[in-house]
Amino acid sequence: MKTRFFLNSKLLITICLFTSFTLADAQNISEKTEVKLNKLQTIMERATLDGKLLSIVKYYADDVIIMPGFNPAIKGKDALSEAYKRDIDQKLKYHSFSGNVEKRWQNGNEIFERGTFGMAVSSKNSVKPKAYYGSYFQIWNVESDDNIKISFVIWNLDFNPCE
Repeated sequence: MKTRFFLNSKLLITICLFTSFTLADAQNISEKTEVKLNKLQTIMERATLDGKLLSIVKYYADDVIIMPGFNPAIKGKDALSEAYKRDIDQKLKYHSFSGNVEKRWQNGNEIFERGTFGMAVSSKNSVKPKAYYGSYFQIWNVESDDNIKISFVIWNLDFNPCE
């Protein structure tokens, strides 16, 4: 039992040290970058509402990982395109879609973002729109001043849709 505690306490100390160094390196993002991200999100939200899902794939990194609630992870831009094509085939329609950024911070070339979202969607199998809302966390990669792409997204619903 003492060995287990010793190993766990070493792990805890390592995690605390790593976290403190990582947080010490984190910084607020520049106003220019904030404006750029807000513009990209507006473009993506508009395209989603207009049913132009394939047009937003270019805003994701080639090796993007998306971990949607209640579905398998999507790994890579090609897999994302295929997922969007399936959504289009299912006649998925976004009646509303919006996000609210709660916090953004930057560490090197990565921008971390957490927030909330809401949407109402219908499809050929569910013609009456259903509303969903939840929380998300994503990472943007800054490739250059004019090129910022999403590399990781995870989201969940703030309620259990099975109840």
